[in-house]
Amino acid sequence: MKIKKTNETVKKYNKEIVERMKKAIHVKKDIDLTINSDIGRGDIAHFKSNVTETFYKRIVDFGIRHGVSVNWIVNGMGE
Repeated sequence: MKIKKTNETVKKYNKEIVERMKKAIHVKKDIDLTINSDIGRGDIAHFKSNVTETFYKRIVDFGIRHGVSVNWIVNGMGE
């Protein structure tokens, strides 16, 4: 049961990260995020539903490309 709760927590956290990325570039849909970044739609869907370390490199690249704090994207703190 603890593993299931941990997985659900990670999924929620990952979804929040994607939402902040969309907010940073003023889009509402995942597809619009993919159009404005080098992140594929399948990568976003996979990240939102799984634990994946490779997506974090894309978050850093996204932050650099769009001038957005990686800290804010990942944990919602700072700007």
